[in-house]
Amino acid sequence: MQRRILGRTGLEVSTIGFGTAQLKFVPRQQAINSIERAIESGINLFHTAPDYECSEQYLAEAISNHPGKTIHIRSQGWGTPEYLESLFQQSSRNLKRDYIDLYGLASVYDMEKMGVSLWGKSGLIESLRQKKREGRIGHIFCATHGLRHTL
Repeated sequence: MQRRILGRTGLEVSTIGFGTAQLKFVPRQQAINSIERAIESGINLFHTAPDYECSEQYLAEAISNHPGKTIHIRSQGWGTPEYLESLFQQSSRNLKRDYIDLYGLASVYDMEKMGVSLWGKSGLIESLRQKKREGRIGHIFCATHGLRHTL
């Protein structure tokens, strides 16, 4: 499996990542086997989120079966700073980790449209920066489904 440095993070990640959103549609053991097969194939970057239902627990279980492997997890949250904190805590519990490599905001465009404070002293970005200062996350990202533009 080829690896590359992910942006300015310094993290060496597989060129293929594994998204876990669809794992909720397959039986538990099949989901865990799929993750383990990915790990054995050299994939070390996994994306999950609290609303992916049981995927975080499946991911934690599969990772625990591969001690010594470096696995990077990318998770995300949204909402108010308090809700973002609760989602982060939920993910930490589910993943059995106090530290998440990449943690960010999902659907930034939608949150901005709804008036969620992203920037400034009480914004979500500052909440994530605080988690980074506390050593709870390594790197921050923002994701969006974006606008559909036609030329």
